[in-house]
This record gives sequence, C-alpha cells and structure tokens, in this order.
Amino acid sequence: MEKELSPRRARDARDAGLRSLQRLTGAAVAGALGLSAIFAGIAASSTHPRRAAQTTRTRTAVAARRATTPPLPAAHAPGVQTTPSPAPTATSTPPAVTPVPATSPPAAVSGGS
Repeated sequence: MEKELSPRRARDARDAGLRSLQRLTGAAVAGALGLSAIFAGIAASSTHPRRAAQTTRTRTAVAARRATTPPLPAAHAPGVQTTPSPAPTATSTPPAVTPVPATSPPAAVSGGS
C-alpha cells in the first residue's frame, strides 16, 4: 500500500522548500553584491599611481612676484636728507603686471580625420 500525503503535509513541504529557496537566493544576491564591491575596489585602486605628482614652480612666476614687491627704503646716510614717499591711496592704481603664459605639455590628440 502506498503512503498518501495529506494535503496539509504537501502544503507544508512545499512551503519549506520555497523558504529554503528564498534563503538561498538572498544569500546568492548578497554574495554577488559583496564580490562586485570587492572587485570594483581592486579595479579602481589599480588604475591610480601610488605617488602623487609633485607640482613645480616656474621661474617666471617667482620673478613676477618679486617685481611687484616694493623696494626697501635706503639706509639714512649722515648729512643726507630724504623725503618720505607718499603713501598709496585708494585711487592709485597698482603697477601693471604682464600675464605669464602657462607652461604645460602639449595635449595629445588621437584619431582625427
């Protein structure tokens, strides 16, 4: 004689199978997200150099900055009278500074037609 399953036992077995399938699916999704985050981090860190590029100053910028500073007053010599220079006013214009072109490597162009 074959053993017959009651409808209630069949329903419970089906529900238990669905629950275990849902747990397995959730674990697979969580694992896939974790692995994708790990691989994205590895890929992002492998494209950047380890040491940052150092910036250098050009001589023209230093020379231009030195040219705009006012000269120091001369030391008083005995017997020589000096007149004080007028203080700068709000209406006076600062000395003109010529722009210095930036020195950078040429841009690389690929393709073209």
